[in-house]
Amino acid sequence: MKYVWIILSVFILCSITFSQESLADLFEPEEIVEDIDFLLKSLNDIHPTFNQYLSNPDYQNNLESIKKTITQPMSKYDFFKLMQPLISVDGHTSLRFDGEIYPKKEAPFFPFKILIRNNQIYVKENLSANPNIQKGMIIESINGQQSSTIINLLSKYIPHDGATTHPEKIAGVFHTFYQLIYGNFSEFNLTIRNGEKRENVIVNGIKSEDFTSETKPPFDFQILDNNAAYFYIEGFRQPDLFMVNIDSIFTILQEKNIKYLIIDKRSGGGFTNLADSLLSYLTNKSYKQFEKKVVKISSANRDYIDENKSNGLISDGYLTIEYGPAIPVKRNQLFNGKTYILMGWETYSAATYFVSAIKCNQIATLIGGEAGQPLISNGDIQGINLPNTKMICYSSMSTYYFPCAENRDESVKPDYEVKLSLEDLLNDTDRYLEHAIKLIDRDRVANKTE
Repeated sequence: MKYVWIILSVFILCSITFSQESLADLFEPEEIVEDIDFLLKSLNDIHPTFNQYLSNPDYQNNLESIKKTITQPMSKYDFFKLMQPLISVDGHTSLRFDGEIYPKKEAPFFPFKILIRNNQIYVKENLSANPNIQKGMIIESINGQQSSTIINLLSKYIPHDGATTHPEKIAGVFHTFYQLIYGNFSEFNLTIRNGEKRENVIVNGIKSEDFTSETKPPFDFQILDNNAAYFYIEGFRQPDLFMVNIDSIFTILQEKNIKYLIIDKRSGGGFTNLADSLLSYLTNKSYKQFEKKVVKISSANRDYIDENKSNGLISDGYLTIEYGPAIPVKRNQLFNGKTYILMGWETYSAATYFVSAIKCNQIATLIGGEAGQPLISNGDIQGINLPNTKMICYSSMSTYYFPCAENRDESVKPDYEVKLSLEDLLNDTDRYLEHAIKLIDRDRVANKTE
């Protein structure tokens, strides 16, 4: 069995109150405790670093306190509320919730697209029926709770790596996670500030189909002015389609003799071998891949261990595989111009691997913000099926050491960091792309490139 690194995308929720108006199946306290014990044992067996949490006395005390509250039948919904904060220890480990939220409402979603900055919520787009709420206004409270409190609560339940959840990640899923954590509301009581003026307003919720958002296609390729091109890649997925697209694009670059290429990798996830395939169009020199991979040995990955134990060292229940230089596939369409990679907090999982290889091996120029995953972090996903509630938990199985990794607290930093202002974020002004074009113009003038 071959394991590859993929991004995890799941719905989760939290709140330590039991739902009383639920039509969902309920489980007896003994069944809930059995699922908790099964879940924690499974994570301890499978997850590469979970034991660091489970062996902590504070963690154990918190766990025992939670178990003592389980004195009445509970739903899957309640189980999520209790356990998600305890088990979501990295960006690839999380419970999955796909059930109903009660009481049901016809239009339960928060009717704004928002921006979070300095622990404040700004209106980015008003989807409510109240035309007086404008872009840039600050939402100070929702249904009587301060916005900063809501942000802090949501940040604890969204899977993430590192000490904090990126505010833009919270903002992007706010309407979904607010519903999952706080429940369904048909209306929202808001305190809104515009400059020094505060106003209390009530707005109705909206349906999920009303919350439209523009989505990019998986690939976007454009020929720009002055012998440059732009290439957006959503993720390293769909291998056949991916290879057909990048092969065609690099053929066009060669035919048109393009000298400058901007690759937009402000998104993450997928297969690392497809990231290697893209690298093979950018360099014909050997390059450093991962420093190493440390796999927790368990019954869940026995096939993988048997297939790879000759490539590494087994010690203390872990298989450690060290990586030598990677030799790229020879490409007739090798790009010989200058390459610029746009990156930011959305650059995650396989995308972090891609930009770390770029940075470590000096293959291209990185522009934007720091990547969304540390250079030493967990990956590879194994599902855990709970015996009674039948819920699924996804768990990391391995710890990856990215190229040039030194510690767990750092991710890939761009060669040119571009700071975004509040106005940039509110108006979706693409300063990263603008900066790349400026660097190209500067290089063209310096080298008199036509």
